[in-house]
Amino acid sequence: SVLDYRDQGFLPECFLNFLALLGWSPGGDREIMPIDETIKRFSLERLSKTPAIFDVDKLEWMNGEYINRLSDEELLERIQRFKDPKIQRFKDYPETYLLKVANILKERMKKLTDFFELGAFFFEAPKEYDEKGIRKFFKDKETSARLTILKKRFEKLERFNVEGIEGVIRNLSEETGISAAKIIHPVRLALTGKTVGPSLFHLTEILGKQEVILRLENAIKFI
Repeated sequence: SVLDYRDQGFLPECFLNFLALLGWSPGGDREIMPIDETIKRFSLERLSKTPAIFDVDKLEWMNGEYINRLSDEELLERIQRFKDPKIQRFKDYPETYLLKVANILKERMKKLTDFFELGAFFFEAPKEYDEKGIRKFFKDKETSARLTILKKRFEKLERFNVEGIEGVIRNLSEETGISAAKIIHPVRLALTGKTVGPSLFHLTEILGKQEVILRLENAIKFI
């Protein structure tokens, strides 16, 4: 059912675009094409006689392209209209916060449902940490001490923005003589519970000082 794809988080304009290209080609390599342009360029001569292949991976790629081209405001509106019980957890958050989350997740999203999957940590502190991440980043004997120092410096940071956050982490890296990555990866795990995700400095700013300090304390206790 077409509605199944809607419920999976595919945009209608993307789905139209994808279906049009299953048995027809406009010529050239271009694949992202609005429906009005498709109508203008369509011709029976360019219909394909070979059976079409419904490639879901390609559909997800195309949907990601459409999502990335939306403004933050339009993307948030689409997400808020999306029928998913998880949307209820966002009701208490200001729109300015939600727009920041939409902006930072947009490039990584393939479907609207990815907002809930990829961005869960923006609305709830991690209850558990990635197991591989624990073995790789939390087993270092110095990790707890580094996170403690970082927490104290974040507490004193007057401007809790991307520049200030990055400066604190880079300075700690230079002082301890270790690569910034050895600090960044454990911090990401502490704040998100994951080992991969959007820019650490930007997501840290979005979470805010109070929440970041609380999550660092939780990770230190866990370690």
